[in-house]
Amino acid sequence: MAEPPRRPRDLFLAGLAAAYLAAFVSLYLQLPGLYGRDGILPVRRALRPGGRGLRALLGAEPTLLDSLLLEAGFLGVLVAPLRLFRWRSAAWRAHDGVTFWLVRWLLFRLMFASGVVKLTSRCPTWWGLTALTYHYETQCIPTPAAWFAHQLPVWFQKLSVVATYVIEIAVPLLFFAPIRRLRLFAFYCQVLLQVLIILTGNYNFFNALTIVLAFSLLDEEHVAYWLGRSKKKHAGSWPPSLLAFLSTLLELAAYALLLYWSVQHFGLEIDWEKKVLESKVAFTYHEFTQWLRTVTLPLVGVGFLSLSWEILCALYRCISVRGCFWKLWALLQWAVFATAAVGVFAVSLVPFTYIDYESNGKLWPGIHHMFNAVERFQVVNSYGLFRRMTGVGGRPEVVLEGSYDKQTWTVSPQGWDGAGGPAPSIPPPLPWCCWGIRPSPWAGGASFIPRPLEVMGGGAQGSCGLDLSPSPCPQEIEFMYKPGNVSAAPPLVAPHQPRLDWQMWFAALGHHSSSPWFASFVYRLLQGKKDVIRLVQLDEAKYPFSAQPPTYIRAQLYKYWFTGSAETGEGATRWWRRQHVQEFFPTVSLGDPTLESLLAQHGLKDKAPPKRPATTFLPWLLESIRRLSLPFSGPAVLWSLYLGAASAALLRALARRPRGGAPPARHKGPKRGDPVDRGGGEKNGQVRRKEEREERGEGRARGAADGEGPRGTKKKK
Repeated sequence: MAEPPRRPRDLFLAGLAAAYLAAFVSLYLQLPGLYGRDGILPVRRALRPGGRGLRALLGAEPTLLDSLLLEAGFLGVLVAPLRLFRWRSAAWRAHDGVTFWLVRWLLFRLMFASGVVKLTSRCPTWWGLTALTYHYETQCIPTPAAWFAHQLPVWFQKLSVVATYVIEIAVPLLFFAPIRRLRLFAFYCQVLLQVLIILTGNYNFFNALTIVLAFSLLDEEHVAYWLGRSKKKHAGSWPPSLLAFLSTLLELAAYALLLYWSVQHFGLEIDWEKKVLESKVAFTYHEFTQWLRTVTLPLVGVGFLSLSWEILCALYRCISVRGCFWKLWALLQWAVFATAAVGVFAVSLVPFTYIDYESNGKLWPGIHHMFNAVERFQVVNSYGLFRRMTGVGGRPEVVLEGSYDKQTWTVSPQGWDGAGGPAPSIPPPLPWCCWGIRPSPWAGGASFIPRPLEVMGGGAQGSCGLDLSPSPCPQEIEFMYKPGNVSAAPPLVAPHQPRLDWQMWFAALGHHSSSPWFASFVYRLLQGKKDVIRLVQLDEAKYPFSAQPPTYIRAQLYKYWFTGSAETGEGATRWWRRQHVQEFFPTVSLGDPTLESLLAQHGLKDKAPPKRPATTFLPWLLESIRRLSLPFSGPAVLWSLYLGAASAALLRALARRPRGGAPPARHKGPKRGDPVDRGGGEKNGQVRRKEEREERGEGRARGAADGEGPRGTKKKK
């Protein structure tokens, strides 16, 4: 029986802790601007609709965290070692393999459903294998590498979509393969996909968490190989055993079937004239849905058989525990955690079979009742990443603009030069979209310099269609992370999640009435609330209205595209090109009837704050820590915490290293006189008996050697 995966489990728990750290710290830094008293959605209003109390609301909406993080955290509770008897606790319990299997099942549901929904959505870009030609520029917050990935040829983008389907639909079937090399192959495929996504997109901690889930595919031997602590194996005998031969044969057959499946269903063919690898979807939507209906319930059966095997192996380890009391204690734990694992598996079948509603209807009604009872806690969820590709006609982006007099745009209310001096001569009045002021990077204050709004093949054009090459452009409120300035490079944000920038991306996909919070956001900017402004810009020098809030604010809708690698001239220095579409939010000011109506409609008007009790120690402490972090961005704070934790772990490991002393023992068994592990240790009874036999053999050898010494001495005498 294979050695229990203690190190993979520890990697999973450590990675899960890192993901939760990113989630909570990222949210903690943004809470005042999002849900504070002067935030966009103050918590006293957001959590008390309809007169319900806080406790009732938390029961209905338990968290603001990601669904995958919630489910992984729940499994972390089951996977973490149970240490009721700390003096007898061991690194691995007999039942731990059962709960750790649930992590693998979660990874399977996540990846398989993510691949399937791309095809069941009937999105033409996924069926035409052109999704990635749009994805890199239309995702929420791209990275600089996304610009370079966008320049890749179309045939390679299509081939990348095929690889995505293979990794997300076909490879997950290998998660439950009995051959470890197939599971390792599946692990590295998942890691490759997630690393490529991390390099080209800022998806906070999500992709790193997916890699953490993939640790459930590893075994103790492979992680020991990573750490340079793998045990030396004896040279294999030749010819190999029948079992080893069949294992290798099945492994090669799996790779061959995977390759054949890819070639057949995606029409892979080499065009020798163009020197490209052509690909196309070689099946219909009806054929795919029929296949999905055929395999959904059998996949449930495969999962059940895999879980049953883990439960039986855990039972064998419990029976092998020495000592009557510890055997009963191990069996009790096994019964509890095996029941919990079966329950979680059964409940998860409801959201998993959402991919095929006919299969979902065939589930036992009791499973649906169990799911309905726990659904609000989100301990099991349905998944489906990138179901449809948005922004096919261009990336929609909302751009905010501010003004003091509704006619001219200024950085400082004191004067155009930013220092209180007289304003320079102003050109003839132009439309709102055609002129303005911005700080010059080459001057100490603000200066009047042109900046074209659009870059279309190197030319400049205003949103009203006028040629603006010699004219100044409007002042805009630029965000730290989301696209705005066409000359600004995409940022690196992960694992931080800038929630306002994400919500601005969602808001641009529809009308502003679909995002009620947007009116409150504009209202807070007009009030000049510092906590909200910090969500937009930490550096006051980059916020054009840091000295005095704007009198008027409006929002425009643009379409953005990445510039091409072949562009020359002025556009070659820019990352984006854009085109004005329409007004997104009307011009408003404080007291404006339109703004007041929107705030009242959604219950967002300011009310007298309730009387607050004297500040207690915990709120004071949290606020003090937050003040210390104000000058730093979310990514800087998170990576500082990670580096600090890594340094502490490294110093701890160095402190534990022995400095000199006796060399390590040459045998693996325990030394004579050492206490024997009797309760739930990492070794099962069979392994312990083998070690005891080795120890007795070494004892006889030492005894024989001791007997030969005196005889040799007597002969000399």
